[in-house]
Amino acid sequence: MPKIYGVEGDVFIGKHSQLTPAQHAKGVELFIFVNMLSIWIVSVLLLIYQLIDRRRTWWLKEANEAYLSGGC
Repeated sequence: MPKIYGVEGDVFIGKHSQLTPAQHAKGVELFIFVNMLSIWIVSVLLLIYQLIDRRRTWWLKEANEAYLSGGC
């Protein structure tokens, strides 16, 4: 495990940790996977919200028509 920080007096000095090409590729793959997963989750949530909203709008429209026609 590469050393990330070194202590110089009372101050932490940051050092650049060098990743191997395999570690870098794995990090890029993980980053892309997390981004795609979050996009899919948001898309599904928006779809569910749209379906619920459409159903609620349909129900309200039907109730409004029944109310305006005088029947229940």
